[in-house]
Amino acid sequence: ILTSVSGFTNLCAQDYVYALNQFTPLVYHPSSVAVDNEASVSFLNRKTQVGPGINYQNNAFNAEYPMIDSKTGRGFGGLGLHFLQKDAGNSDLLESVTLGLTVAYNLHIANDQFISFGIQSNYNSTRTSLERLTSGSQWLAAEFRFDPSAPLGEPIAENRISYFSMNAGAMWYLIDKSTH
Repeated sequence: ILTSVSGFTNLCAQDYVYALNQFTPLVYHPSSVAVDNEASVSFLNRKTQVGPGINYQNNAFNAEYPMIDSKTGRGFGGLGLHFLQKDAGNSDLLESVTLGLTVAYNLHIANDQFISFGIQSNYNSTRTSLERLTSGSQWLAAEFRFDPSAPLGEPIAENRISYFSMNAGAMWYLIDKSTH
């Protein structure tokens, strides 16, 4: 048994996540912009080949600016801006863009304890190209072949969806004086 187990030298697992959302805190929690007293700006880009000649590109921009009380030196809120773009590349099959603005406020509830409240407004736009889209209706079972010139057989009327969304969140946290 030991010989057969040691014969495996190359183990493969599922590829990493293509999105960069996990590196953009404002995407998943609008109140996070008020937690830190340091301004930050980040831009991330990831281009991944998902198939021969098919690349998936993802861009993420995240900016956070704290609002600090000049008398106490304590943060009472924050402003945030984020931009996400996802593009399926040459296939033009999918493109998604999100632009968001966040405002948050810190409520001091006890010694070194806060509740941060955040609200966020997003503009989202998703587009797909219908030119290279295929469906199961193009499979001709009687002839046992796929015909890309056959009709899609799907009621797709729009290839672009744009909308505004609002998000809100609250977070309780405390400041550890030994690390600040």
